[in-house]
Amino acid sequence: MLLAEARGRANDGEWPRWVQADYRELPFEDASFDCVTNLFSSLGYWGDEGDRQAIREFRRVLRPGGSLVVETMHRDRLMAIYTAHFWEELPEGGLLIEDRQIDYERGLSVVRHELVEPDGTRIGVPYEFRVYTATELIAFARDAGFEHVSCYGDFDKTPLSRDTRLVLVAS
Repeated sequence: MLLAEARGRANDGEWPRWVQADYRELPFEDASFDCVTNLFSSLGYWGDEGDRQAIREFRRVLRPGGSLVVETMHRDRLMAIYTAHFWEELPEGGLLIEDRQIDYERGLSVVRHELVEPDGTRIGVPYEFRVYTATELIAFARDAGFEHVSCYGDFDKTPLSRDTRLVLVAS
């Protein structure tokens, strides 16, 4: 759906090229890119080994001297803003309800979204994702072969804190 939207907004031409793939097995040659970006909460859905594999793939497709940029929520930030329940009225008259729990032992955010339609129909979707510490993501990057790894609180190199999201830059 998002790729279709992107294609619809793009100009006709050779670029950009839209590819749908599993980021743990990227369909690109080694050393194909100068930069790989992974934005928002894209890591965390495949478990530690799946996420380690994704970062290894990011490293594989980077040219020598290329950079990986990961922007995500980190565990300390989540703990600072955590709320167990959230709801929002939707413009069409429905309601979005979100119930959250944190599994401290596994480092997981366990979430259930429920959409309540104006007619009372309810649709619930549960999911969970791993929320990493900066230390864990740095270790993943180093294990993948990145030599230089830095963490910031924003793209402008704001210092990382519990009040910021995490921007990891590795080369």
